[in-house]
Amino acid sequence: MGLLIRGQGAAEAAWSRVQAALDDPNPSVRVVAAEIMARHGAAEEAESGVDALGALARPDENGAYVAMEALTAIQNLGERAERLHSALLDMPHEDPEAPWRGTNEFVVRLLPDYVHPALS
Repeated sequence: MGLLIRGQGAAEAAWSRVQAALDDPNPSVRVVAAEIMARHGAAEEAESGVDALGALARPDENGAYVAMEALTAIQNLGERAERLHSALLDMPHEDPEAPWRGTNEFVVRLLPDYVHPALS
């Protein structure tokens, strides 16, 4: 997270660690690494970061909390992640294992802001 906050120079200085973090067993670490790559990577690396965020945004596979982290990162990327929007609408929006039924509502609340304005 510190690299994300400190920007391009910090990301470049730690680039090999950022790339390695994309394979971290902790999905929250992968979300941050993917956002760093999408923001500061060369075209191919940036696309890999966006792809990783798209995969992590699925609450049915990664849980609602990780999905919310990934959706927030996607939202922060703006136009860089625009190609994910239709896939985000088509994906399941619920974590069947969510500990609290309202948890899934937060996933859906993140979608209208940038995926489907008519839902707002």
